[in-house]
Amino acid sequence: MLRPPQRRGFTLIELLVVIAIIAVLIGLLLPAVQAAREAARRAQCVNNLKQIVLASHNYHDTALCFPMGKSRNPDASPQCPTNGFGHLAMLLPFIEQGTLWNALNHDLPHSEMVRGPVPNYTLRMTAIATMLCPSDMTPPVRSDLGPYWAFPSGWCATLPGTVMPAFDTKEFKTGGVSCYVGMSGRYLWYQDGRPNGAGGNPRAIYEWETSAPVRVASVSDGTSNTIAYTEKSPSIQPQTGWISSNNGWCLSRAGINLAIRTLGRKAISDPEDTGLRYGPNSWHPGGCNFAFADGSVKFLKETISISIFEALSEMNDGIVVSADSY
Repeated sequence: MLRPPQRRGFTLIELLVVIAIIAVLIGLLLPAVQAAREAARRAQCVNNLKQIVLASHNYHDTALCFPMGKSRNPDASPQCPTNGFGHLAMLLPFIEQGTLWNALNHDLPHSEMVRGPVPNYTLRMTAIATMLCPSDMTPPVRSDLGPYWAFPSGWCATLPGTVMPAFDTKEFKTGGVSCYVGMSGRYLWYQDGRPNGAGGNPRAIYEWETSAPVRVASVSDGTSNTIAYTEKSPSIQPQTGWISSNNGWCLSRAGINLAIRTLGRKAISDPEDTGLRYGPNSWHPGGCNFAFADGSVKFLKETISISIFEALSEMNDGIVVSADSY
């Protein structure tokens, strides 16, 4: 009598071996996938910075200087805004945000809440994709910016008829952020003895509270050797609203990603003299993207010599260092 053929299945051990092999393959594949995704995000970040630095040159062609923030010299330039708008806001018409720029009321502070078809404080909550790094998971509109808006918000609002939210309200604190800021050099102007006025000539393209307009001709160290813009994560430093003159800058003396490497948290409570509050920080592993004044964008490693990095951050210190020389 013939017996039907027996079907042989997988043993439990064989199944466990197959599962283990698949798990190993997944473990090998995931880092490669994550690296590819980060490479794509970094490429988008580079493109954002490229658009911003090219916009600054288009602005320069129109205004004959780079955009300015608040000036400590009231006669510095007619291009210096008196409404608290910063240099990033001045770029809006050149990064395809002309509609937003035209909607803003430039005769009033950026926190004005009632005038115009749409109040400035509502418009400033707009998220601008070009100013957001895809590797930074910060919300594009944050509600913790208020204490750092500064001029001319809150206590500085003196224009007749101006109505703004109370200093501690959610509306006052909320605004769209930028992951990109201008380089202000080694120090704030008052930390290295420069005078508060026209005599303290700016040393960086986007010096905080500059004393005079900066032009391409001002960059005596060479545009390819001078940083114009970098990354400053809103997750680390809430002084990152795109509209405000007090939000669009950083300092070089703390190095790159120092707050992330040493704190992993917001650095606003740290003393000013540490530089942690104002240093460049990004969530790209190992460094930050930087846009140079010639329009190029380079990735600088966080291990770069601090003396080289500081030299790259200032435009006329006489220390000419190529960004490709280290």
